[in-house]
Amino acid sequence: MIRFLELGGKLHLKHRQMIAIIGVSITILALATVAFFVNDYIASKRSLVENIKSKAVFISANSSAAMAFRDRRAADEALRIASMDDSIVLAVLYDNDNKVFDHYLRRGFKNSIPEELPEQGVRFAADSAIILEPITFHGDKQGWVYIVYDVWSLQDKLITYAKVALSVLIFGLLLSWLMSGVSQRFITEPLVQLANLVEKISLTKNYSERMHVKRNDELGVLIRGFNNMLSAIEERESELQRHGERLESLVELRTQQLHHRANYDALTRLPNRYLLMEKLHQAVESARRTNRVMALLLIDLDRFKIINDSLGHHVGDELLQALARRLSKISRVDDSVGRLGGDEFVILLGSVSSGKDAELVAKKVMEELSEPFVLRHHRLHISASIGISVFPDDASDPVGLLRRADVSMYRSKQHGKSAYSFYDSAMDNSDQRLELESKLRSALSNNEIYMVYQPQVCIHTHTIIGVEALMRWHNRDLGEIFPTEFIPVAVEIGLINELTMWALADVCRQLRIWHDQNVKPVRIAVNVSAADLLMADFVAGVKENVEKYDTDPSRLEIEITEDIFLDHTDQIVEALRELKDLGARIAIDDFGTGYSSLSYLRDFPADVLKLDGSFVERIHESEKSRGIVASAVSLAHGLGLEIVAECVETQTQYDFLISQGCDVIQGHYISGPLTGDALAIFLNQHEGLLIKNRTVAV
Repeated sequence: MIRFLELGGKLHLKHRQMIAIIGVSITILALATVAFFVNDYIASKRSLVENIKSKAVFISANSSAAMAFRDRRAADEALRIASMDDSIVLAVLYDNDNKVFDHYLRRGFKNSIPEELPEQGVRFAADSAIILEPITFHGDKQGWVYIVYDVWSLQDKLITYAKVALSVLIFGLLLSWLMSGVSQRFITEPLVQLANLVEKISLTKNYSERMHVKRNDELGVLIRGFNNMLSAIEERESELQRHGERLESLVELRTQQLHHRANYDALTRLPNRYLLMEKLHQAVESARRTNRVMALLLIDLDRFKIINDSLGHHVGDELLQALARRLSKISRVDDSVGRLGGDEFVILLGSVSSGKDAELVAKKVMEELSEPFVLRHHRLHISASIGISVFPDDASDPVGLLRRADVSMYRSKQHGKSAYSFYDSAMDNSDQRLELESKLRSALSNNEIYMVYQPQVCIHTHTIIGVEALMRWHNRDLGEIFPTEFIPVAVEIGLINELTMWALADVCRQLRIWHDQNVKPVRIAVNVSAADLLMADFVAGVKENVEKYDTDPSRLEIEITEDIFLDHTDQIVEALRELKDLGARIAIDDFGTGYSSLSYLRDFPADVLKLDGSFVERIHESEKSRGIVASAVSLAHGLGLEIVAECVETQTQYDFLISQGCDVIQGHYISGPLTGDALAIFLNQHEGLLIKNRTVAV
């Protein structure tokens, strides 16, 4: 059975349908024929038995008297009746002793008379039926009648019936075959066509194929539904194709955008560090092959962080974009301008005759930066420090060239900014700088930063009235590092705000200690930068430390450098006013070296002017310096400000300052910087001391 099912699964659908229809038809016809045949056979046999019994009873009744009276002639007469039925082959009359009394045998037949009688009733042999019936006369048994009945009529009838059944079966088979053909035409063939179309579409992916149908039955509904499905798939396929084309176009666009983002700075549209290094590699290899000279200019904006913090990042971004445009304008076709990051830019000079060409480009950059930038109603003056390295003199590889340019750029910053410097092997201390940066980051946590205090003396009363807090750093490995070395580094790496807030906290703590020790109360001046004042929580931090150590805020003097006037913003002025409201004094440090003007001095809530020490140092040798000092004293008094002279070291300087009416002096003429404990001793020893024409040495 399984083998037959496997074989059937390999046949074509129309063949399987034909086999199924013919097989079912034959099976039904065969079952019906067998059923009718069996039923007719049973009925015919029953009729035959009844006929035989009736003949036997009839002969028994007609021969009963003859058997009773032993009348053979009457018995022959009774048996003659049997001869009238062509189906009776043998009829025998037996007496009670089972002996033959008389018999009838059809001519042409050779049936023998049985010696022993069978059982009463009817039984069938191969081609005959045998019956044994008793003969009675008035209730007494007189013998038996034995009849052999030929059943050829039954067999002939059955054969005839079989022929008819076979004819019907053949006709049914032919009709089934015709029905199968009709079924295949109207059902199977459309299904096969549909299957072939499905297979074709699955191979070719051509969803425009259709199956045409003009019928409204279920198969027509199926085919139309399949066509509608193909239409939907075709439309979806077209949509997917269009979407794929759009997606492919979008991927190509995104790839270009990603490539641009990976190689170009998003803000300035200039090549970024990655692309610059690639260009630098190419330029170095080209210069090496052709034995040419090339140069690299590293440009770092001065004080950009202050502009960014005070005016906002949006102004800072616009400034960088404007600068990028100016640098691109002055560069040559063969040069490359790029942004390393932050406020650092690079100009790659692919071919120069000597370092002089690089110097000319640096001067062009300085000239471009000398023109103000007008952005969002702000007129900004900026400068830059430029470092220059040359291949192959300074380095023979791209990384070395960039590092040498960075070293020379920092040398430009050390020389006062707004300058350019060529690399010199003597300035190659980049490793030391990296070490300095690394150790500075952990200096506060390692308790390596500490404060010292330099006394300030009032010339009018000759008494110590205040001190200036100065930051110092002592590292276990590097030793004592001067502020001129580590403060610029702190500004560059973004640690200056943290250092300032620590200094303010330490100063407030020291005031508390001196108060508890009953040391003479003095004011302490602390240096802060514009970046500190731009901190949103700077004033709150000062107030928090004052309250934490319960100190008198009037003892605090906030010193701001004169170049803060370049960043004269409402936020800085507001911070200074809040400090004034808190009770602190405001001092302008290094007066005379920066960008101060009368309008700035008028607007700023200042209390003190601190004259830069460079003018005091030249009092004895320069008439101009003496004139500047005299003018500064007069200006301060005219504005109602106290004036302090720094770096007073000699009697001559001291006497001149007294003669000009200077208010306060500070310098080694009085004392050098002292620790908190040493200053407490110094103040207690010189409480109320009048300092006249002599140096107080400690």
